Amino acid sequence: MKVGIILGPGFSVPEAKMYEKLKQHQISPIALCPASEMQKSKNIDMEVRKLLLFGQINRVPLLRQIIQYFFPFNFYFIGFNNAVKDLDMIHSVETFNVYTYQAIRSGKPVVLTIWENILFNNEQRFYKKIKALAIAKTKKFIAI
Repeated sequence: MKVGIILGPGFSVPEAKMYEKLKQHQISPIALCPASEMQKSKNIDMEVRKLLLFGQINRVPLLRQIIQYFFPFNFYFIGFNNAVKDLDMIHSVETFNVYTYQAIRSGKPVVLTIWENILFNNEQRFYKKIKALAIAKTKKFIAI
C-alpha cells in the first residue's frame, strides 16, 4: 500500500521521520513536499515528491497577503493530482489546509491529524468551505 504523507510548509524532520516506521508494516510512505523544503527532505528515508506551491510563483507581497487571507492559495500544490494518482491513501493535517482540500478533491481516501484547538479559528469564507468539506469527506480522523 502506498500512502502519501503531505509534509506542508515548515514541516520538521523529526516529525517526518516518524512515518518511516510505516515500512515495517508493508506500507510505503511517500512524502509530498514543497519544493522550498527539499533541503530538509534529504534527511528522510522515504520517496519524496517535490511539488511547487502557488505562493512560490506569486511573489507580489501585498497580493500574496490579500490572497492568503481570503483564499489559502499560496499553499496550493501545483501538479498535486498527478503526484498522487498512484497512491492508495493520503494523510494530511488540519481541516482548514488547502492541501487537505486538494487531497479530498483527488478522490483518494484521506486520513487527517487534527491539532487545532482554537474554536472558530480559520472561519473566513473559503476556509470555512474547506473545513466543512474535510469534515464531511475524510475517512478517519486522528485527534491530538
